[in-house]
Amino acid sequence: MRMKKVGRNDYVFTGDLSVNRNLGNEQKISLMIFNYDGEQRKKGAAVYANEKDVCTFLKDHDDMYAPIAQASNLPAEYVCPFPKGNYAVDNYSLNLDFLPSETPKGEYMIEASLKDGMQAVSRIDIAVTIS
Repeated sequence: MRMKKVGRNDYVFTGDLSVNRNLGNEQKISLMIFNYDGEQRKKGAAVYANEKDVCTFLKDHDDMYAPIAQASNLPAEYVCPFPKGNYAVDNYSLNLDFLPSETPKGEYMIEASLKDGMQAVSRIDIAVTIS
C-alpha cells in the first residue's frame, strides 16, 4: 500500500491487500494514535486508543468503510465475517477534516493493527500532519 499527501489534510492510498482468511469476531482491529516527532522518528504519548472485534469495528465505522469500498473491489456493503480475498485500492482519499476542530496541530502516528487473539498479524503505520 502506498500513501501520498495531496493536500493540507488529505492523503491518498493505492495498492493491494490480501486477506488470507475470513475475519470475524475472533479477530480484532486496534487503532492507536500517538504524538509523533517525524524528524527524530519517535512516537510520543498515545492520544487515542480503540480496539474492537472486526465485525463491530466495520459496523461502527461505516462512514469510513463506504468510501474505501467505493475506491476498491472490497465488498460494497459491510459483511460479517469479512471475506478472504485479494483486494485492490485505487486512489482512496483519507481526509482528516473529520477530526474535531480542537485537535492540536502537529504530527501524529496512526497505528492500525489486525490481531488474531492477542497476536498482531498485520499492521500499517501512517505518519500524518494536522495543519
